[in-house]
Amino acid sequence: MYVTSSNDCFALDARTGRVLWHYQRPVSSGLLDDAAAHKSRGVAVWRQFVYIETDDAHLLCLDARSGGLRWDVQYADKTKHYGATSAPLVVNATVIVGTSGGDSGVRGFIEGRDAETGKLKWHLWTIPGPGEFGSSSWPGDSYLHGGATTWMPGTYDPELDTLYWTTSNAAPDFVGDSRPGDDLYTACVLAVDPNTGKLKWYFQFTPHDLFDYDANETPVLVDLKENGTVRRLLLQANRNGFFYVLDRTNGKFLKATPFVEKLNWAKGVDTSGRPILSGRVPTAHGTHICPGINGAANWPSPSYNPNTRLFYVMALESCNLFL
Repeated sequence: MYVTSSNDCFALDARTGRVLWHYQRPVSSGLLDDAAAHKSRGVAVWRQFVYIETDDAHLLCLDARSGGLRWDVQYADKTKHYGATSAPLVVNATVIVGTSGGDSGVRGFIEGRDAETGKLKWHLWTIPGPGEFGSSSWPGDSYLHGGATTWMPGTYDPELDTLYWTTSNAAPDFVGDSRPGDDLYTACVLAVDPNTGKLKWYFQFTPHDLFDYDANETPVLVDLKENGTVRRLLLQANRNGFFYVLDRTNGKFLKATPFVEKLNWAKGVDTSGRPILSGRVPTAHGTHICPGINGAANWPSPSYNPNTRLFYVMALESCNLFL
């Protein structure tokens, strides 16, 4: 069993809890956002290797038996406000990593690295550059500071050979004047080819987010049989307070319902999956918005029971005064 704490990794005997080895690395200074709290959300394991992300966005490869460091790759620059809080994910001999720092105005991305060597295979920006689809939301150089970070691990469907990764809020968080439009691909789930990093489709939960509604909660993949047909679904309890059901083969929106009682930023979700806004926006005098800045869901992982067809999530009933 492998567990992490800050930049440390422990191998435990799963039968007794005895520590077999302990890899230690000092925490980093000069970090911002969640990375400054030196959070670590677990490991990825592939063959005889264990992979962890450090708070300053290094990917480490450790020997699974001894804990010895095999290689260390820096994949983002902390001096540009990047950090990391996620666990990596290994798919098809590729280690996929993400970043934190969206609230500090970085440009989010995920990238795939060779599981044997750490060499870069592909890199996908989660905010489009000039001339790319979706770039109209980002005038001038605002795309360089627009957020859409990837601070929670994605999930993978081996039958569809598709990676699903979610993105954070747009930046600046609560003021949208510098980023008119929907601000793609913030607050989205992205379906990605894990071999090339090419985007297959996307779905945006909160266009032009003004309330810090990151979409980073882990998506859950479910195969549901109805009327003799198996539907391949993606489920997510979003930070914005709505529970979403998508067709994971193409990103088609199927339904969304509130899963918290305190929800007033939107009246509902229309048939295309777009929120129906209530008209509440931050003001100089303050506006009471629900859910608050911690969202209706956050770090804790959800789960699904296929026998009962019930979805479980830790829901947060909270509001904040937005100025």
